[in-house]
Amino acid sequence: EEHGHGHDHHEHKHGHCDDPSCDVDHSHAHGHGADDKSRTAHWSSRVSSVGFVRDGDLDMDKVNEWIGELLQEKGADIYRMKGVLALKDTPTKFAFQAVHMQMNGEMLAPWGAGEKRQSKIVFIGKDLNKQELSDALDACMVK
Repeated sequence: EEHGHGHDHHEHKHGHCDDPSCDVDHSHAHGHGADDKSRTAHWSSRVSSVGFVRDGDLDMDKVNEWIGELLQEKGADIYRMKGVLALKDTPTKFAFQAVHMQMNGEMLAPWGAGEKRQSKIVFIGKDLNKQELSDALDACMVK
């Protein structure tokens, strides 16, 4: 669908998430400049997005500590974070988003009776270390 800034929009994945069960939309990572004839991203090669999906529950205290430290240490390089989390002892889905160092969250609808409790989280930023983020997320999982 054409909408006036030089390229067509269509559903596609950009391959930033190695998890085959990840259904996070990684689209719209292309340049929107008026002179954008090549349809390539104008982002620095240091900017990327990474997404993770984890089955099971996360420990809220560990998640809060991790995200707090992450925003303190790398907040200027993390342009956006968002996710829907399955938190231990919480019957509802928890949605959060952060832009730079500002974060907010809210409880959503309860998990359905047959629905898999699963957390999905996406980071967009500069110099993201995918392995480090993955390991830190794993450390927040309820064992």
